[in-house]
Amino acid sequence: MRYIAPFAALSIAAASLSASQERSLTELAVRWGLGPELIGSAVAAGLWDQGAMDLDLSKNPYYIRGDFDGDGENDVAAYVQVKPAGEAGLAIITAALDTVHLFKASEDFVGEYFRVVPAGTLIHPLPRAALHAPRPYDDTPFRLDTEAIEVHYIGKSSGLYYWKGGQFLHVPLSD
Repeated sequence: MRYIAPFAALSIAAASLSASQERSLTELAVRWGLGPELIGSAVAAGLWDQGAMDLDLSKNPYYIRGDFDGDGENDVAAYVQVKPAGEAGLAIITAALDTVHLFKASEDFVGEYFRVVPAGTLIHPLPRAALHAPRPYDDTPFRLDTEAIEVHYIGKSSGLYYWKGGQFLHVPLSD
């Protein structure tokens, strides 16, 4: 199968797959409009389980790119529906392709829309006393070392996912 330039990396990742798996992978990359080199590689590596989650195409945008882990490479954050119930979630795939970081609405704050926050931005978390958070968090103001993902529930609350100490952490920004 021939690929145009944006799909070159996908064709390399799909080289060891059967023709039907390769076609399925290509269709996913085209349908999702994501960086096929990253999503395709995650699917081929078995990190993105298509039977367990699917992109939530009802969101606009449903994905964003940024250097969320500070390695100088573009990563992808995407809204997903976690199967079988269709629970909302936020999936983050780093360029290192080590894992898919999945945050489910039942356990974490995922919001209705998101945006990239530039590295160097000063962050003022919501004081812990103002919110009963499901997990403890540090409410001391800090400056971002990497780009981060700000998530919002329109007219309600917002939060931030940022990379620190080899993992993504969440901090509430407003209630």
